[in-house]
Amino acid sequence: MPASDTASVTADDLDEIVRLAVELLADTTEPAWNAKAGDLEWTCWETAEHLADDLFAYAVQLGLSTGPLDVYVPFAAESRRPGGPRNSVHADRASGVSGLMQVLQASGALLSAMVRTAPPHARAHHTFGPADAASSAAMGLVETLVHTHQGNKGGTRTGGGVGRHPRTRPVRR
Repeated sequence: MPASDTASVTADDLDEIVRLAVELLADTTEPAWNAKAGDLEWTCWETAEHLADDLFAYAVQLGLSTGPLDVYVPFAAESRRPGGPRNSVHADRASGVSGLMQVLQASGALLSAMVRTAPPHARAHHTFGPADAASSAAMGLVETLVHTHQGNKGGTRTGGGVGRHPRTRPVRR
């Protein structure tokens, strides 16, 4: 299929999916965030932090213009408990769910901004190979869908959980 016939994920698509994830998760009560997220050993809170960290990491990778370009940007990462995810981005737990949603929203906005402003030749390092801006947006979108789903799955497994929303609507395109 010629490149002109393929659809690329855009910054607007990423903005929309992050907006919907934040809308879905924002009304979750504090106790539900301590439940396990689906089949992960992480809590729903840790999974949301990991999502914010993923979006941040894709953004900073896309921002490099001088080498080495075949390695991850060496931000320090730490796990806040044994078995927890190693993240560079953590939300201040004292800020509550609204603070966590701000961290998620800001990380999504950072990736969207990088996708919008990256020159056509920009390539971000990724384990599976170099990624252009549209690929970085697509990876961010997939991470957002997967980790939001894991939070919901955690909720069904524990009887509570995050992301229970009374309405469903399609993503606008």
